[in-house]
Amino acid sequence: MPAKIGLTGGIGSGKSTVASFFRALGVCVVDADQIAHRLTRSGTREFDLIVEYFGQQVIGENGEIDRQILGQIVFFDTAKRNHLESILHPAIRKKMLSKSQKADGPYAVMEIPLLIETGQYRDMDRVLVITCPDNIRLKRLISNRDMNLEKAKKILSIQKTDAQRILFADDILNNNAGLDALESRVLELHNQYCELFKS
Repeated sequence: MPAKIGLTGGIGSGKSTVASFFRALGVCVVDADQIAHRLTRSGTREFDLIVEYFGQQVIGENGEIDRQILGQIVFFDTAKRNHLESILHPAIRKKMLSKSQKADGPYAVMEIPLLIETGQYRDMDRVLVITCPDNIRLKRLISNRDMNLEKAKKILSIQKTDAQRILFADDILNNNAGLDALESRVLELHNQYCELFKS
């Protein structure tokens, strides 16, 4: 069975970019957000449970769940966020494990934004934390996600800090020196993981 590398980091830290570099090396990357998107499509059990709890207000004009509206509802409401996670996380974990077990190669990367917060780091063979200075992350959120500064700062304020995530890390990838340096570091980690889990 392939080893599982848990990939995590704060919003705007560059998780998707790092994941794309691993994919380019032929590594199986299992993306928790992509699985969550599929699980919440109309016709799924999870869709029905979400609408039952949150009401018709979370359904968009296309008949699917409006993730932006749902996100605004749960963002500052811990009880509602916990309920949403209780609906989604068990199913996400099951799908991710199934996909990782089918991976070719010695390891698979599990891209999970809330790896630490949900305790899933305990299921990983190694934890890779991406760090990035807050000022760079704020610029990315404003330019790439059309957020205003106030909202971007609020999101960062309720997430774990890089220092808190590092406490759980086996490997740390500092994303503060450009794409070439980032890609080079991913290649180093890939070689390290292939050697570590080659048996």
